[in-house]
Amino acid sequence: MSKAASANLQVCVFFGNLQDIPGFSNNSSQRVEVLHKIVKRRIPHGATIRWNFNIRTIDVLYEIRASLNKCMHEIEEQFTNNTVCSAAASIRRTLNDPIFNFWLTFFHHVMPHVDILFNQLQQRKIEPTLVKDAIDNFERSITQVRNNIDTIIIEASDLISD
Repeated sequence: MSKAASANLQVCVFFGNLQDIPGFSNNSSQRVEVLHKIVKRRIPHGATIRWNFNIRTIDVLYEIRASLNKCMHEIEEQFTNNTVCSAAASIRRTLNDPIFNFWLTFFHHVMPHVDILFNQLQQRKIEPTLVKDAIDNFERSITQVRNNIDTIIIEASDLISD
C-alpha cells in the first residue's frame, strides 16, 4: 500500500504535510497550550512508515481541521518568532488547499479498510483461505470507495468552505 501511494507525487506531498502538522503543533509547550485551548486535543504523531499512526493522524485532522485552522491563526497573531508564524501560516494554507483536503478526505475513507486488512494479515496463525477472503473484502471495500469518489470530492470541497 505504501509503495502504491508513494507512486503519486501529490500523495507524497500530502503525507509529508501530514507529518509536518503534528510535528509543529506538538513540539512546543506554548503551541500545545494554544492547541489545547482551541482544539482541546493533541494530534497523534507517529513514524512515517507506520500506517496506523497515519490513520490516527488523518482521522484527527479530518475531525479538527476547522479548529486547527483557527489555532494556526491564533499562533500567527500571538507569537513573535517569524519562523513559528511562517510555519503556522504554511499549515493554514495547507489546511485550506483543495488538493490536501481531497487526499485527507480520500484517505479518511480508505485507511480504515487498510487498517482492517493489516490487522487480519498480522494474525499469527492465518489460513490461506482467510488471506484470500481478507484481500477480497479489501478489494470490495476499495471498489466501493472508488465508486463513491464523486461524494468524496464534494465532501473534500465542503471542508474548505467550513
